[in-house]
Amino acid sequence: YAPSPLRSKRQSLAGHPMPDDDFTSNYTSMLWGPEGRGDLSIIRSLGANAVRLYGNDVAFDKTGFLNEALLQGLSVIAGISDYPYLQMPGNCAHTDFNCYSQVFDSYRTNLEHGFLVEEGGFKVYHPALLTIILMNEPDLKFQPPMRPQNFCRALVSAFDALLDAEKEFDVVGAKPNITATFSFGVCPWCTRFQSLPGLGQLDDLRSAMQDPRSVGYTARNDLWQAYQARFENSVNTANPAESLHSLFLKPYQENFQGMPVFIAEYHSPSAQDQQADLEAMLRMANDESTLLKGFSFFEFQARYDKGGAELGFGMFGLGEQPLGEFTLTPTSWNYTAWCLTPLAAPRHLSSCPQITGDVEYVPANQKFDPHTWGYDEANVARPEVCCGRCLELPVCNSWTWVPNTCRMSGSQPPKSPVSLQGAVSGSPGERPRILPGDGAGGASRAMLLMPGILDLLSEEKAPRYPPVPEAVSAAFGGSFPEAWTSFCPATAIQYL
Repeated sequence: YAPSPLRSKRQSLAGHPMPDDDFTSNYTSMLWGPEGRGDLSIIRSLGANAVRLYGNDVAFDKTGFLNEALLQGLSVIAGISDYPYLQMPGNCAHTDFNCYSQVFDSYRTNLEHGFLVEEGGFKVYHPALLTIILMNEPDLKFQPPMRPQNFCRALVSAFDALLDAEKEFDVVGAKPNITATFSFGVCPWCTRFQSLPGLGQLDDLRSAMQDPRSVGYTARNDLWQAYQARFENSVNTANPAESLHSLFLKPYQENFQGMPVFIAEYHSPSAQDQQADLEAMLRMANDESTLLKGFSFFEFQARYDKGGAELGFGMFGLGEQPLGEFTLTPTSWNYTAWCLTPLAAPRHLSSCPQITGDVEYVPANQKFDPHTWGYDEANVARPEVCCGRCLELPVCNSWTWVPNTCRMSGSQPPKSPVSLQGAVSGSPGERPRILPGDGAGGASRAMLLMPGILDLLSEEKAPRYPPVPEAVSAAFGGSFPEAWTSFCPATAIQYL
């Protein structure tokens, strides 16, 4: 759950950068609270029983969000921000990956700002908190990537700091589980499992918890005892259910007996039938013979501010109807809370309509008429990707690709185009409609040009799959389709 209010990649670069990425404070209750859009209520209606958070500004009190989650019957999976690890002055990337002092200060402030509540004169964890993620994908974020000596030292020192922060408040009662969420990448520098995704990282972290000195850290607490009592493993993956078992779960079962695991980010946009894929995942999670506890579906809202492949994951897009305004910090400008529109799964195209070589539709020195849209995107490796970018944008009527640059225009292709050796040009022609299924009105998802698995299909031949939130709700046993009328109609968003 990271509901950025920005509706384009360019908006955050036009003098309006987001000052904060924490959406759990009272400042943002217009998004998650009952007085506003009610995102937590929507998540519950999908059949979910927990919500995973991104962004954690320790200066903000989380009590209101945690209370509302508890009221909705949702547990909360919270994470420590990247700030103490990679962003703050003196972060632990500059202290030889010893993160104790940085994480201690950070997590101590979290405990003061909502993670703990008073009960009978004692400090206990907020009952909504289920799991704390020490760090998301440390194997990729610490540079150079996939170096277990570095990310393991960072994680064991962070775990040590968390335990000492709890001691400072004399925390009693049930405590949340602890995890470190790794990527689904292979780790060639890990001790074992160098060719299997995620497993090498988990294995080396287990060894470091058992003997912190092996990664150059002297622990203040018995980390191995705490690891056995409170730790659970987690990874992120975009792989479909059918490959997850053979690539990960089967070897995990054989090598991590007694240690539960969950998928902290799960969504395979390449799976055209989202409901069938989710049901396969749920069958594995419900199988008591496996160590898989469950998974977090990625993600609640499309991240227009990130653009690119990130747009393939969101369940909801942002419509045109404003519901109110909010701030992200006490001093930030106002942002609009837009209504949500259900998104269909991305359509994957294996061909581009109306494409021509060695001609130029959009010149390099185009002077944009104030009434004609135009945009140049750098680092576009292939002409078919440029075609896909234009297809994503309802305002784009022509495009030209020259090496590494995609020029797009709202103008129609010229009747007599200029010859240009090596250029590739085209127009989207008649865009095929996305068919989200009954209940959602109209096209609702950009067409992302990814490795093609479907030909460009006519409306009559296109398979009908439900919108993503409807598929999630059906798999999770939610009641979401009954609430379609509370969402705004699907709309065209400029994704660049």
